[in-house]
Amino acid sequence: MTTTLISLISILIGIIGANTIGFVLKKYSFGIIGNTIAGVFGSVFLIKSLGRLGFDPVSITNSTNIN
Repeated sequence: MTTTLISLISILIGIIGANTIGFVLKKYSFGIIGNTIAGVFGSVFLIKSLGRLGFDPVSITNSTNIN
């Protein structure tokens, strides 16, 4: 449950971040739908990349203490 929640929160942060950057920097905007898709794929890519280094949600929750 916690690992799914960590993944969903990071995807939501990716969506918010991509749409914020698109709003602030109009030159790099793909529209709301394009920025949302870019945020989802970007956050999933980041989760997978960090997972290869040992920072995936499963490894984080397997430790005894979560800060």
